[in-house]
Amino acid sequence: MGRWIFLCSAIIATVLFFGCSRLNAQIPVDQYVQALITKTRITKATYSLFTWNRITPPDGRTIEEWSAEFNSGDFHRVETPRNRIIANCKAMTGTMIDIDTGKLNSGKSVANAACGINANTEIISAKKIGRIKTEFGIGDGVEIVDADQIRTYHISKDGILLAATISGKQKDRPMFLKNWATHVDNALPLGNVFSKASLYKSFVPKRWQQNPSVN
Repeated sequence: MGRWIFLCSAIIATVLFFGCSRLNAQIPVDQYVQALITKTRITKATYSLFTWNRITPPDGRTIEEWSAEFNSGDFHRVETPRNRIIANCKAMTGTMIDIDTGKLNSGKSVANAACGINANTEIISAKKIGRIKTEFGIGDGVEIVDADQIRTYHISKDGILLAATISGKQKDRPMFLKNWATHVDNALPLGNVFSKASLYKSFVPKRWQQNPSVN
């Protein structure tokens, strides 16, 4: 999500959107899985993706909120209620804004986290789950393990992250994020959604900022 960044920053300080992963060169990874991970990071597809997130932090609360991604060619955008990001996934440059403070943060790490399955921490293991039927077509499932987390992703044929989960590796840390697509289409909103100036406004329709049960 990609995907899709700093969604849980106020709740799970170490998680960047769906967590961040880069392959450990010492760990053999199935070529099929590697190809899927790479596809999410270099997809050129044009799409708007709207997602819903159920967050269950250790304090027992349940928090539900929206997120969104937009992609065209090398350019990617992520939105959450707290942050917006634009990135060039070929040049690996990116800028994020904290909506509450207006603070900007730029650099490769922002692009690493925004462009597909994130690339800021090492993957200990990765395996395929198999083909998965989704509302938006048949996709591929992968499971990724890093030092702290176990994550699963459902990936479309175009490299779009249609769903994800994050769980702790410890037995007392069950799943604390579940994310799934509520709407996908191959058009972008009107306007330059990938410009730095665009960070100061949202391109997510109110319809997709609501619980999917009301849509």
